[in-house]
Amino acid sequence: MVEIVIATENDARNLERIFKGLYKPETKWSEDKIKEKMRKGREYYILNQDGAIELKFEDDKCELVAIAVNPKMKGFGSQLVQFAESLASARKCQRIWCYTLDVNNADEFYKKIGWVQEDFIPEFLEGHDAFKFSRELN
Repeated sequence: MVEIVIATENDARNLERIFKGLYKPETKWSEDKIKEKMRKGREYYILNQDGAIELKFEDDKCELVAIAVNPKMKGFGSQLVQFAESLASARKCQRIWCYTLDVNNADEFYKKIGWVQEDFIPEFLEGHDAFKFSRELN
């Protein structure tokens, strides 16, 4: 059974493990950085120890800051995004969005799950281009 639970500071080491292999620079995903971001209001959710998301809520908007899933766990990415959409809707957010680096090859994933490409940003982060995707919520 798939279980998505809110992470606490006690989960920071596990979150570091989940995110660190997929995102650079690795220091952004240190246990201490994650704890610091939690203290500043960022929310993290863990899916069966094989995936996680970082969310940032502001007013009636939600940013899906990061998503990481064990590549062997097919369908977990979609489940995490659906969870984020449901959570944002429940909090009366009007939209949810994310940036994804072109090197992650996730643009087709977001299109497939019904998100709309809003923008393409050259050299967004450390020389990598990025796409901005979003979805309007009810």
